[in-house]
Amino acid sequence: MERKFNWPRITLAFLIAVFLFAFGLLAGYVAKEYIQGASLTLEETARNEIIELETIYLLDSQFQCNTEALDITSSKLDNLGELITTLEQKKGKNDQEVLGLKKIYTVLETRHYLLISQRNKQCAQKYSVFFYFYSNGEKCHTPTKEISTILAYIRNKYDFVRVYSFDIDLNSDIIDFLKKKYGADSCVTVVLDEQKINFTPANAAELEAYLLKSRNNL
Repeated sequence: MERKFNWPRITLAFLIAVFLFAFGLLAGYVAKEYIQGASLTLEETARNEIIELETIYLLDSQFQCNTEALDITSSKLDNLGELITTLEQKKGKNDQEVLGLKKIYTVLETRHYLLISQRNKQCAQKYSVFFYFYSNGEKCHTPTKEISTILAYIRNKYDFVRVYSFDIDLNSDIIDFLKKKYGADSCVTVVLDEQKINFTPANAAELEAYLLKSRNNL
Protein backbone atom coordinates (compact mmCIF):
# COMPACT_ATOMS: atom_id res chain seq x y z
CA MET A 1 0.00 0.00 0.00
CA GLU A 2 1.57 3.26 -1.09
CA ARG A 3 1.94 5.80 1.70
CA LYS A 4 1.04 9.37 0.81
CA PHE A 5 2.94 12.27 2.34
CA ASN A 6 1.28 15.51 3.22
CA TRP A 7 3.98 17.67 1.68
CA PRO A 8 2.37 21.04 2.52
CA ARG A 9 2.20 20.07 6.19
CA ILE A 10 5.76 18.72 6.21
CA THR A 11 7.02 21.87 4.51
CA LEU A 12 5.19 24.05 7.02
CA ALA A 13 6.59 22.09 9.94
CA PHE A 14 10.10 22.41 8.49
CA LEU A 15 9.73 26.17 8.04
CA ILE A 16 8.44 26.56 11.60
CA ALA A 17 11.40 24.57 12.94
CA VAL A 18 13.85 26.71 10.93
CA PHE A 19 12.15 29.87 12.20
CA LEU A 20 12.29 28.78 15.82
CA PHE A 21 15.95 27.80 15.46
CA ALA A 22 16.84 31.13 13.84
CA PHE A 23 14.81 33.03 16.43
CA GLY A 24 16.64 31.22 19.21
CA LEU A 25 20.02 32.16 17.74
CA LEU A 26 18.93 35.77 17.31
CA ALA A 27 17.55 35.97 20.85
CA GLY A 28 20.78 34.52 22.22
CA TYR A 29 22.85 37.02 20.26
CA VAL A 30 20.72 39.96 21.38
CA ALA A 31 20.85 38.80 25.02
CA LYS A 32 24.65 38.42 24.82
CA GLU A 33 25.05 41.89 23.30
CA TYR A 34 22.76 43.38 25.95
CA ILE A 35 24.67 41.75 28.79
CA GLN A 36 28.00 42.86 27.34
CA GLY A 37 26.70 46.40 26.89
CA ALA A 38 25.32 46.49 30.42
CA SER A 39 28.60 45.13 31.78
CA LEU A 40 30.63 47.78 29.98
CA THR A 41 28.35 50.48 31.39
CA LEU A 42 28.78 49.07 34.89
CA GLU A 43 32.56 48.90 34.45
CA GLU A 44 32.68 52.53 33.34
CA THR A 45 30.50 53.57 36.29
CA ALA A 46 32.74 51.64 38.67
CA ARG A 47 35.87 53.29 37.30
CA ASN A 48 34.28 56.73 37.61
CA GLU A 49 33.41 55.95 41.23
CA ILE A 50 37.04 54.97 41.83
CA ILE A 51 38.32 58.27 40.43
CA GLU A 52 35.89 60.25 42.58
CA LEU A 53 36.84 58.26 45.67
CA GLU A 54 40.52 58.98 45.12
CA THR A 55 39.79 62.70 44.85
CA ILE A 56 37.61 62.76 47.96
CA TYR A 57 40.33 60.92 49.91
CA LEU A 58 42.71 63.77 49.05
CA LEU A 59 40.15 66.35 50.12
CA ASP A 60 39.47 64.52 53.36
CA SER A 61 43.14 64.70 54.32
CA GLN A 62 42.80 68.49 54.34
CA PHE A 63 39.78 68.52 56.65
CA GLN A 64 40.43 66.07 59.46
CA CYS A 65 37.55 65.29 61.84
CA ASN A 66 35.04 66.72 59.33
CA THR A 67 32.38 64.03 58.84
CA GLU A 68 31.09 65.19 55.45
CA ALA A 69 33.91 63.82 53.30
CA LEU A 70 34.00 60.58 55.26
CA ASP A 71 30.25 60.12 54.85
CA ILE A 72 30.57 60.64 51.08
CA THR A 73 33.42 58.15 50.77
CA SER A 74 31.50 55.61 52.86
CA SER A 75 28.46 55.91 50.59
CA LYS A 76 30.53 55.72 47.42
CA LEU A 77 32.49 52.75 48.71
CA ASP A 78 29.25 50.90 49.42
CA ASN A 79 27.97 51.78 45.94
CA LEU A 80 31.19 50.59 44.33
CA GLY A 81 30.95 47.30 46.21
CA GLU A 82 27.42 46.77 44.89
CA LEU A 83 28.55 47.55 41.33
CA ILE A 84 31.35 45.01 41.54
CA THR A 85 28.97 42.40 42.98
CA THR A 86 26.60 42.99 40.04
CA LEU A 87 29.48 42.69 37.56
CA GLU A 88 30.60 39.49 39.26
CA GLN A 89 27.11 38.03 38.81
CA LYS A 90 26.97 39.06 35.14
CA LYS A 91 30.50 38.17 34.03
CA GLY A 92 31.51 35.49 36.51
CA LYS A 93 33.74 35.38 39.58
CA ASN A 94 36.89 34.67 37.56
CA ASP A 95 36.46 37.39 34.92
CA GLN A 96 39.72 39.36 34.66
CA GLU A 97 38.02 42.76 34.54
CA VAL A 98 36.03 41.93 37.67
CA LEU A 99 39.13 40.68 39.49
CA GLY A 100 41.00 43.84 38.48
CA LEU A 101 38.25 46.05 39.89
CA LYS A 102 38.15 43.98 43.08
CA LYS A 103 41.88 44.59 43.57
CA ILE A 104 41.36 48.34 43.26
CA TYR A 105 38.36 48.10 45.57
CA THR A 106 40.52 46.29 48.13
CA VAL A 107 43.01 49.18 48.07
CA LEU A 108 40.21 51.73 48.51
CA GLU A 109 38.68 49.74 51.37
CA THR A 110 42.03 49.60 53.12
CA ARG A 111 42.57 53.34 52.70
CA HIS A 112 39.10 53.99 54.05
CA TYR A 113 39.83 51.78 57.04
CA LEU A 114 43.00 53.79 57.73
CA LEU A 115 40.92 56.98 57.68
CA ILE A 116 38.48 55.44 60.17
CA SER A 117 41.36 54.34 62.42
CA GLN A 118 42.77 57.85 62.32
CA ARG A 119 39.37 59.31 63.27
CA ASN A 120 39.08 56.91 66.21
CA LYS A 121 42.46 58.09 67.53
CA GLN A 122 42.29 61.82 66.83
CA CYS A 123 38.62 62.80 66.73
CA ALA A 124 35.53 62.50 68.88
CA GLN A 125 34.00 60.01 66.43
CA LYS A 126 34.25 56.36 67.43
CA TYR A 127 33.62 53.68 64.81
CA SER A 128 33.39 49.92 65.21
CA VAL A 129 35.10 48.03 62.40
CA PHE A 130 34.36 44.59 61.00
CA PHE A 131 36.77 42.81 58.69
CA TYR A 132 34.89 40.13 56.78
CA PHE A 133 37.11 37.62 55.00
CA TYR A 134 35.32 35.26 52.64
CA SER A 135 36.05 32.70 49.96
CA ASN A 136 34.19 32.47 46.65
CA GLY A 137 34.72 28.70 46.57
CA GLU A 138 31.66 26.60 45.83
CA LYS A 139 31.71 24.87 49.23
CA CYS A 140 31.69 28.26 50.94
CA HIS A 141 28.53 29.57 49.27
CA THR A 142 26.13 28.92 52.17
CA PRO A 143 28.19 30.25 55.12
CA THR A 144 29.33 33.34 53.19
CA LYS A 145 25.75 34.15 52.20
CA GLU A 146 24.49 33.73 55.78
CA ILE A 147 27.17 35.90 57.36
CA SER A 148 26.97 38.51 54.59
CA THR A 149 23.27 38.89 55.38
CA ILE A 150 23.92 39.27 59.12
CA LEU A 151 26.69 41.83 58.61
CA ALA A 152 24.51 43.83 56.21
CA TYR A 153 21.80 43.89 58.88
CA ILE A 154 24.27 45.09 61.53
CA ARG A 155 25.73 47.70 59.19
CA ASN A 156 22.29 49.13 58.40
CA LYS A 157 21.19 49.13 62.04
CA TYR A 158 24.17 50.98 63.53
CA ASP A 159 25.57 54.18 62.02
CA PHE A 160 28.87 53.72 63.83
CA VAL A 161 29.62 50.37 62.17
CA ARG A 162 31.84 49.89 59.13
CA VAL A 163 32.20 46.54 57.34
CA TYR A 164 35.13 45.81 55.03
CA SER A 165 34.85 42.68 52.90
CA PHE A 166 37.92 40.90 51.53
CA ASP A 167 38.00 38.03 49.03
CA ILE A 168 40.73 35.72 50.36
CA ASP A 169 41.11 34.07 46.95
CA LEU A 170 42.10 37.35 45.32
CA ASN A 171 45.71 37.65 44.15
CA SER A 172 46.60 40.70 46.25
CA ASP A 173 49.52 41.55 48.53
CA ILE A 174 47.14 43.45 50.80
CA ILE A 175 44.87 40.41 51.12
CA ASP A 176 47.88 38.16 51.80
CA PHE A 177 49.07 40.50 54.56
CA LEU A 178 45.65 40.70 56.21
CA LYS A 179 45.07 36.94 55.91
CA LYS A 180 48.34 36.25 57.71
CA LYS A 181 47.72 38.88 60.37
CA TYR A 182 44.21 37.68 61.27
CA GLY A 183 44.52 33.98 60.43
CA ALA A 184 41.85 34.14 57.71
CA ASP A 185 42.20 30.68 56.19
CA SER A 186 38.64 29.32 56.10
CA CYS A 187 35.42 30.01 54.18
CA VAL A 188 34.56 32.86 56.52
CA THR A 189 36.55 34.82 59.08
CA VAL A 190 35.12 37.79 61.01
CA VAL A 191 37.29 40.28 62.88
CA LEU A 192 35.74 42.95 65.09
CA ASP A 193 37.92 45.84 66.24
CA GLU A 194 41.12 43.83 65.72
CA GLN A 195 39.75 40.74 67.51
CA LYS A 196 38.94 37.55 65.60
CA ILE A 197 35.55 36.24 66.72
CA ASN A 198 33.45 33.11 66.33
CA PHE A 199 29.67 33.09 66.37
CA THR A 200 26.76 31.03 65.09
CA PRO A 201 26.12 32.12 61.48
CA ALA A 202 22.34 32.16 61.88
CA ASN A 203 22.40 34.21 65.09
CA ALA A 204 22.56 37.98 64.52
CA ALA A 205 21.85 38.66 68.22
CA GLU A 206 25.09 36.93 69.23
CA LEU A 207 27.10 39.13 66.88
CA GLU A 208 25.34 42.23 68.20
CA ALA A 209 26.36 41.20 71.72
CA TYR A 210 29.99 41.02 70.60
CA LEU A 211 29.61 44.43 68.98
CA LEU A 212 28.14 46.18 72.00
CA LYS A 213 30.73 44.61 74.31
CA SER A 214 33.56 45.75 72.05
CA ARG A 215 31.93 49.16 71.77
CA ASN A 216 32.27 49.71 75.51
CA ASN A 217 36.03 49.20 75.21
CA LEU A 218 36.59 51.84 72.50
